[in-house]
Amino acid sequence: MPDELQDRVTRLEEHERHVWATLDRLADRQGELDGALVTLAEGLDRLEHQVSEMVAHSREVDTRIDKLAQRMDQLAASQINTNSRIDGLVSAIGEFIRAQGARQVPPANS
Repeated sequence: MPDELQDRVTRLEEHERHVWATLDRLADRQGELDGALVTLAEGLDRLEHQVSEMVAHSREVDTRIDKLAQRMDQLAASQINTNSRIDGLVSAIGEFIRAQGARQVPPANS
């Protein structure tokens, strides 16, 4: 019986070594997973920072586009006003020329 008991103790010690070896491997893997999680967290932080910068830039671009659209509206209104003034000047010049022509027409020979 002592040999049988010794065999069981030996097997239990072997199982214990296997268990500890397995636990060591699991601890190594856990360290690798922890490192990967840190890397992912840092990447997520960088991504969030970049997204916030992009949102801020997008807002700036939207503001600039709104200002540009306002300026384009002002230019369009100014163009309409300029066209109206040009039309008035052309009409006035035409009337002036007609008036000058009417003055220079010789009287009809009767």
